[in-house]
Amino acid sequence: MRRLIFLILFVLFTIATIAWLTGLESPFSGARTHSVLTHDDKSSRAKNSGTKNDASKPMAASLLLGANVDYSKQSSGKTQAAASSAVPSLVFIEVKKDGEWRNEPAGKKLLGKLAAYGVNARAGGSGFFIDKQGTILTNFSILLGGYTWKVHSADGQDTDAELVGVDPATDLALIRISKAGTLPIRWSGSQPNFAEALLLLGFDAKNGPRVMDVMTSSGIQESANSDEAVSLKHFLVDYDSLDHCPGWLLSNLEGSVVGVVAHVENPVNEQKRDTVVISTESVQPIIDALQNTPLLHRVYIGLDSRQLTSALANLIGVKPDKGLLVAQVNSDSPLAMAGLQSGDVIIGLGDIAINSNMQFYQQLAGMAIGAKVPLQIQRGDQRLTLHVVLQEHKSGLQQLVQQWLDLVAKKRKETADEAAR
Repeated sequence: MRRLIFLILFVLFTIATIAWLTGLESPFSGARTHSVLTHDDKSSRAKNSGTKNDASKPMAASLLLGANVDYSKQSSGKTQAAASSAVPSLVFIEVKKDGEWRNEPAGKKLLGKLAAYGVNARAGGSGFFIDKQGTILTNFSILLGGYTWKVHSADGQDTDAELVGVDPATDLALIRISKAGTLPIRWSGSQPNFAEALLLLGFDAKNGPRVMDVMTSSGIQESANSDEAVSLKHFLVDYDSLDHCPGWLLSNLEGSVVGVVAHVENPVNEQKRDTVVISTESVQPIIDALQNTPLLHRVYIGLDSRQLTSALANLIGVKPDKGLLVAQVNSDSPLAMAGLQSGDVIIGLGDIAINSNMQFYQQLAGMAIGAKVPLQIQRGDQRLTLHVVLQEHKSGLQQLVQQWLDLVAKKRKETADEAAR
C-alpha cells in the first residue's frame, strides 16, 4: 500500500514538473494558460536563481511578432483570430533625436514642472490606428519628451507624425501620419467581466508587435474628479508591469478593443498618477473631443457631494431620496456663483434627472464651456432652478500643457522655416 501511494505521488509530481516546463496546465493549479502563445519563464527563473535577466527576452505568456512573422502559423482558434485582426493596427512611437527637449533649455525646464504633477516623459511607446486616414491613439506621456515624432508601423514603414490633440488628465493623445488606407482597430460594444481572458497588445521597440494573454483582475470601476468634469470607467488586469506598457490596448478574444492602458490623473491627489486600463466607453468620447481641439478643456465643477439613498435621506431628514446631497461647494466655482449651497440636493441638470455623481460629471463633460445650463435642486421644502454658466477648469497642469503645446508649435515652425531656406 505504501508503495502504491509513493508511486501515485511520483507520477503526479512528474506531470506537474512537465506542465511547468512546457506551459501546459498544471493539475494542481486553477490558472489556465493559452498554449497558442509562446511561454517563456526564463525571466522568473533567472530572478529566483540570482542570474541577470535579459530584458530583450519575451516576458511570460507573450508572443513576439516580427514584421515577417505569420502569426496564424503559431496559434489557433479565437486567440489567433483576435491577434491577427489587431496586430496590423499597432504602431510604435518615439521622439525623433533632433526634436528632443533635452537639447532645449525651455523644454527641459517645462518637463521638470510637469513632473511635479506626476506627468513624466516616456522614451517611447505604443499606439494604434483608429481610422483609415492615419489617425493614431496613444499616450500623451509618449509624446511629451519632444516636438517631432516618428511612427514605426507593423508593415515596417517609418513615418513622421503631426499632433492632433492631447488630454493630460487621462494621458490620451491623438497624432496623425500622412498615410491613406491604414487599418483601424475594431471597438467592442461591451465591457469586460471580472476574470475574463483578454489579450494585451502593443508594439515593442526591439521586437515589434507583441501579444500577451492576461485576465481582468477587477470589474469595471468608476472614478470622478470633484474639481473638473472627468469621469472614467476603468479596470485592472493581472499583469504587474502594466506601467511599462504605455499606449497598449486590451482586446477580447473576438478581436475587439475593450480598453487602453494609460497613466491617469488620480481623482483625489493631482500630483499622483494611476496606471489603469480605460474602458472603451470612456475612451471614445475623448477621441471625439480631441479631433477638434489640441487641448481638451474641461468644465470646472468644484463640488463635494454624496449620492442620496433612502436610508441617508431619512437619516438627515431631506425629502427627495434620489439625487446628490451637496456637502461643500467651492466659492469660486460656477455652481456657487449660480447660488448652490451646502445642504442642497441636486435632482436635475437640463432635462436629465440626476441620480449619481458619475452621471452628473458625465453630463457636464459633454457640455460646452460658456453654456448656460438649468440646474434643478431641492432646498428644504422648495424646488428651485439655478442657471449655471459653465467655466473652464484652469488647473496648474492644464496651463503647463498649454505652454508645452505653444513651445511645440514654435519649435516646429522654426524647424520648417529653417528647412525652407
